[in-house]
Amino acid sequence: MDFARFPDTFESVSFSDNTVTIKALCGKETYKLKSEGKTVVSDPGRITIKLSSPAAKVIRVNVAVHKTQPRAKKTTIVDLPATANVQLDQEGGEVVFKSGTLSCSIPQEGQFGIKFSYCSSPILTGKKRTFYILNDRIGARFDLMPDELIYGLGSAGASIARSGYRSNDPIPFYVSTEGFGIFINSNVPAKIDIGSTAMFTDFSVDTEELEFVVIAGDSVPEILQTYASLTGNMLAPDCANGGIPLRFGGDFSITAESITNLITYFTSQSIKIKEIWLGNSWHPEYDITGFRWDLDRFPNPEGFIRTIHDAGIRFGLSVSPVISDNSPDFQEVLDYGYLLSDESGNAVILDADAGNCGLIDLGDLVARNWFTNQCDALLHSGVDFLESDIPSIFTEIKGAESFPELLNSLMPECEIRIRDRSRVLVMANGYGTGNGSVPFSNLKAVGTPTYATLTDTLKSAISLGLSGFPAVNIDVPPKSSCSDDVYIKYLELAFFAPHFRINEPIGRLNPEGMGQQAYGIMKSLSNIRESLMPYIYSAIAEGCNYGLPAMRLMAMEFPNDIFARGVENQFMLGDSLLIAPVLKPAKSIRVYIPAGTWTDLMSYETIRGPRYANRNVEAGAVPIYVRPNSVIATRTPDTAGTDSSMLDNLTFTCFALDDGQIAACEVFEAGMNHSGVVTVAKEGNKITVKTQNFGKNKRIVFAGVNNIVSASESIPEQMAYGTMIEFSSNELILTLG
Repeated sequence: MDFARFPDTFESVSFSDNTVTIKALCGKETYKLKSEGKTVVSDPGRITIKLSSPAAKVIRVNVAVHKTQPRAKKTTIVDLPATANVQLDQEGGEVVFKSGTLSCSIPQEGQFGIKFSYCSSPILTGKKRTFYILNDRIGARFDLMPDELIYGLGSAGASIARSGYRSNDPIPFYVSTEGFGIFINSNVPAKIDIGSTAMFTDFSVDTEELEFVVIAGDSVPEILQTYASLTGNMLAPDCANGGIPLRFGGDFSITAESITNLITYFTSQSIKIKEIWLGNSWHPEYDITGFRWDLDRFPNPEGFIRTIHDAGIRFGLSVSPVISDNSPDFQEVLDYGYLLSDESGNAVILDADAGNCGLIDLGDLVARNWFTNQCDALLHSGVDFLESDIPSIFTEIKGAESFPELLNSLMPECEIRIRDRSRVLVMANGYGTGNGSVPFSNLKAVGTPTYATLTDTLKSAISLGLSGFPAVNIDVPPKSSCSDDVYIKYLELAFFAPHFRINEPIGRLNPEGMGQQAYGIMKSLSNIRESLMPYIYSAIAEGCNYGLPAMRLMAMEFPNDIFARGVENQFMLGDSLLIAPVLKPAKSIRVYIPAGTWTDLMSYETIRGPRYANRNVEAGAVPIYVRPNSVIATRTPDTAGTDSSMLDNLTFTCFALDDGQIAACEVFEAGMNHSGVVTVAKEGNKITVKTQNFGKNKRIVFAGVNNIVSASESIPEQMAYGTMIEFSSNELILTLG
């Protein structure tokens, strides 16, 4: 950091259009004499700092030296206009900018610095050299508190808590346990350092303008909700029904006939296929780019898609802006100048696995329209979903750094344009600034899947949820790529993710190819997931409505539990289910149980926390515990047809309801256009159940309760694990003996 330029002395302060503009003259550290050490001297130039607020408790900070780049071209910058009511005070020698209960103060005299306070308590402080310019990079540095934990920044790596983390291309958003989040709003990759060498956070960009947003809140969920409202809430995904999604990427032996035969076989085995994704396998093997089907293997694509739809299955393809010179589209995009070009105007061609390839210039409006028109044509032909992908070698081309973000914003637009906002399902293999609206960011094992990559997948899923991506997809690797035990553990984790796909060659999707044990586990987990789909989809809906991740860090859900802070090998699915996946070759695991009486979802045995518990596990068994005072909505697989409403044929199971407490559950219909709500309240020996907007065939189960003596409707039925009552009215009153 020696010899960096930084704001040193105030030049002027002005306020207009809800924006305060501070201009400061530069200083620079240098060595005058060895004996005197470092001193600060004046340095030519000016740094301009603008403070504004796009929403209450949010302050946007823009730091600029001299602008040369027209911002209108920076399509990956999120537009955050200064719309919130703000207040500017100049008192005690400080400029104080306030947005609701969040304030930012900068001293006008003495050493330059900046301090953010929330409800009058300091939350973020930067002293000398808060902002700096070093080697044409502009950055910011803030103090890191001794017990402060940082979450976010994309995939997790070693730990979900990001202390000691450094990256040149992270997701530019993080949250702190000190009560704030920071979003770096830039069109170029940010370099971020979280206390790797000293007790500070440091982020910078290779441009002459740095813009970041400070978001304050009482909790991490509140900060995530505000962040989602600023950058775009996740679109409602079309994935409400249960069943198994299959993906055949890179399998060029598949044909339309082999897929229809597989559907027939799975139907005979009572296995429901939910989705079929072809990846790039719909192309000819000699050209896996472009938008042309392999007509030898799929002679009638639209008829083939109709056959899949008739079976109640949705259909997806992978698309990419990469075009090979083997593609019939190549000459057209080259002649019309749609390929990304160098400074001389010649198309940039790379040697890749697909041959000699160019990249559609997504930054050019005309080229981008050509690409989206091709995607629209696929969707018009009956394709339901799109999977976006750009190999990393192409994003390293100058000018293409932001193309993954651009691609991820284009895919939902295409699906919405052809259908509507309630039928979107985009799978993103790359993600970045402002891409939180994409329903699913994809996680797949790289290299040989092991227990280490399995653990990394779980931590990355949780970390992405804290980075502004509420829902993830977990791709289960092919069984041939890993050991039998690791494969089974991948299945166990994936079936409790917001979305998953099985990547198995079509000829191995049977007991002989997968192995009897793995095949049986796939069937049993599919039944469990299908039963839980009303709950799982509603957990995803919380991501769409509030920015809350479906897979939640224990410390986020239990912020006052000091033991939960160090737990990273289990997660909360929604706010009521604790999932403890097995991440090692062992027949027992250690599970942390927070305070209260928790219930094993499978055995209905109860355990009281806070405590650590050793749990024996068999292959295919995933420990699942239900939070106290919870209502879990389920439906039986035989009533969960493709066309059935998510609000029909439901069983509400109430767990560990305390006296004087109310348990509630909201269930969303596919597309999130409608929802039903159930509440269960206990007062002494009286229990009142109220429902709203549900359809036919309702029943409620009270786990562990066997002393119900009367009901306002129907007759209580004793069961091994509690009492069940069928009812049709919107209010049910029960009396306990």
